[in-house]
Amino acid sequence: MEGFPGYRGCYLLHREEDGQAHIQVLSLWNSPAAVEGFAGTDALTAVVSPAVADLMTDYDTQVRHEAVVLQTVTGHGQDPATPTQEDPS
Repeated sequence: MEGFPGYRGCYLLHREEDGQAHIQVLSLWNSPAAVEGFAGTDALTAVVSPAVADLMTDYDTQVRHEAVVLQTVTGHGQDPATPTQEDPS
């Protein structure tokens, strides 16, 4: 997704459940038009490269689009257990 106009970054979320790794990608875009520029006119179909698909035992083929209405995240990319300069504890 890097390099596509309107792409702002993403969160890669991970959890273990029943011995399996589950990964969720939350990508951030400037507009629906930017998403369409990346995904094409069928922006509800997941865009998964063949190399990534080969690593997965299963993945969702459909996506959802939602708008951010509040953002309070600070310290992007920080380990939550590691204090930041704002939180010296």
